[in-house]
Amino acid sequence: MKKDPIDYFIDFILFFSKPIIRQKELTSIDKLLIMEEYQAEKNISLFRWIAVSAILVFSIILLFIGKATRFHSTVLPIMIITILCSNVWLKILILGKKEEVIYKLYYRIFKYFFVTYDVVTISILVLTLVKNQDIQGLLLPLPLTNQVFIAFLVMTVLLLFTDIFRYSLNTSIYAGILLIFAYAICSFLLLNYQNPLEFFMTGQKIQFLNLTFIITTIIMVYLSMIISEQIRKIVEKSKKQEYLERFLPEMVAHQIITQNRDLNLEGVKNTVTILFSDIRNFTTMAEKTPPEKIIQFLNTYFELMIEIIFENNGSLDKLMGDGIMAIFGSPIVTDQEHTPQTDACNAVKTAIAMQNKLISFNEELVKNQQQPIQIGIGIHTGEVILGNVGTEKRMEFTAIGDTVNTAARLESYTKQANVPIVISQATQNFLDNQFKLAKIGSVQLKGKEQLIDAFQVLI
Repeated sequence: MKKDPIDYFIDFILFFSKPIIRQKELTSIDKLLIMEEYQAEKNISLFRWIAVSAILVFSIILLFIGKATRFHSTVLPIMIITILCSNVWLKILILGKKEEVIYKLYYRIFKYFFVTYDVVTISILVLTLVKNQDIQGLLLPLPLTNQVFIAFLVMTVLLLFTDIFRYSLNTSIYAGILLIFAYAICSFLLLNYQNPLEFFMTGQKIQFLNLTFIITTIIMVYLSMIISEQIRKIVEKSKKQEYLERFLPEMVAHQIITQNRDLNLEGVKNTVTILFSDIRNFTTMAEKTPPEKIIQFLNTYFELMIEIIFENNGSLDKLMGDGIMAIFGSPIVTDQEHTPQTDACNAVKTAIAMQNKLISFNEELVKNQQQPIQIGIGIHTGEVILGNVGTEKRMEFTAIGDTVNTAARLESYTKQANVPIVISQATQNFLDNQFKLAKIGSVQLKGKEQLIDAFQVLI
């Protein structure tokens, strides 16, 4: 596959960034949060470039109307800053073309680099605009001390406002400290103080503007910290809930986030009901259909079926090709009362609703000149171990145990028995009279030595 220029640029960056490439495997939630922080930094870099470009345009206008006469001292420094800002923005923009590059290279420590870059830029702009003899007094017809104070105060407001969207307490504090130091240094360079104490007092006169700037910056840093922390919490909760809603009902995901439930279960025993569903003869269907149409078909099918699982308070454990595994009764359900009885009933309700939804789904397939499908569903109730399984690089929350295997075998048996839904005796024991069942009898499941009593759910 032919590479475009952006790919070569990214390869170049990665080659020289090998020492800092992130080695740790990120979780899905970590990736969501990193992408959100990257997007914020990208927007800030765009705002930085626009703001500096506006100042550049203004300085060029001054040059053309004769208010400024020295290109090298009026326009050139701002032009260099504008080019550097556009360069930073373009690099951030290009690196964002590939998410994997962001996961490898974007660290939170880069925020401190950009804050430092912003403060240095602000200092250079203030020195250029205020010290320049051509335009001194034109922008702000005030004493030099007041010009420095007002210019820095405006820049400080802009910087701390944009820093809010970095979602970090520490960078707000860091920005405030740097701004105070930068203001002091620029004051020394512009006002020719003889010693550091003159920054606070000249003779018997207290430098109220300097003290006012320090106090104002501290107050603004405090406000920035509060706002950025609140935004960070909102974004973090939103992204975590967005991730969990891929696997859990919206209500359950919300409960986990708001009550700070821990999902890192080391292994919890619980009686649950497991549901397996599978599309019959899917392999044959996939062989005769273009891959892109298969993906589109599965996405539509899964969206319909997973929604039904969530509506009945089930949790999506995994998707396996064309198959679905759902759990009813996971311990991560917090404030909703659930018992083996309600879990079993919810699983059977889900199975019936899936088969009913399949009717309208098949009608759409026929309209589009596609073959209708059939699905088989197997349900079993029993004790499982629920927890995270895998390695540090790849973890997955799942259910393990003979109950899971039995449910999978019951699903396979639906094809042999030519029935849509089969449940075990263990599940039937927890059901009430709202369901119509037909006893199949004792059946031999693949891989099982003992016979198991099975029932067909009548739709």
